[in-house]
Amino acid sequence: MCSSDLEACEAQLFRNLDLPDYFGAAPRVQQTVNFTAKLYFGQRVLTSIRVERLGEKSLTLAFTTEGLDSDGAVAYQAATGTVTTAHVAPGDRKSVV
Repeated sequence: MCSSDLEACEAQLFRNLDLPDYFGAAPRVQQTVNFTAKLYFGQRVLTSIRVERLGEKSLTLAFTTEGLDSDGAVAYQAATGTVTTAHVAPGDRKSVV
């Protein structure tokens, strides 16, 4: 879990796994978001991510984002979805899925 948006949580995950070069080698190839409630600009959120699928050259993460109330407690689920990345070999311009 991460008290931020999906991208920040994803970055934190790969820093924790000691994979700081992950973003440069695995661009997003698909992202799906299902919004279930409003979030407001500046509102604090809690995002949970988990590995949904790990392929030979791709990774799919599933996520849930919850809106927090003014006390920092989870108030409601605001979005769910997935993001898929694909490995790109150094010097290549095209992902290999």
